[in-house]
Amino acid sequence: VGFFVSFVYASIVSFISVYAESLGLLKTASYFFLVYAIAMLLIRPFSGRIFDKRGPHIVIIPSCIMFAIGLFSLSITQTPWMLLLSGALVGFGYGTLLPSFQTLAIQAADKHRSGYATGTFFAFYDSGLAIGTASLGIIAVSLGYSNLYLVLAAMVLLIAVYYLWIMKGRIASAE
Repeated sequence: VGFFVSFVYASIVSFISVYAESLGLLKTASYFFLVYAIAMLLIRPFSGRIFDKRGPHIVIIPSCIMFAIGLFSLSITQTPWMLLLSGALVGFGYGTLLPSFQTLAIQAADKHRSGYATGTFFAFYDSGLAIGTASLGIIAVSLGYSNLYLVLAAMVLLIAVYYLWIMKGRIASAE
């Protein structure tokens, strides 16, 4: 699941400047990651506590939805404020997903294997970024950036369904 989320996120880190330039919003793009970082810093303390108290689903599903809304808003962006709003939404959504999935990976491993779990998680995560950057670049040529972000918004919702399916299987096998 972390692989697929980072695959989608590769579109943000790789293409946001090019996309913003195509919209005539290049100056605003320099603030996109500032707004993203602020949103991420604001949400993480709360999402971490909620994750610990109420479980992963209550954090991961809304974060996927917020990430998808951020990508959708990117797909329809035409103004500087909309680009910055998209940055905030992506920061709230994606900024919570990475630590949540990393925590799940570590929790799934025996204590003495937590280092291996972390390493495996980041191997998949980094692979998603690398493969996403290359393949989404090819796809963006055909679809255009606006349509790419629209497709990726739908993909994030499918990732949420995939996550629930995996977790349901893990719960059923534990019983």
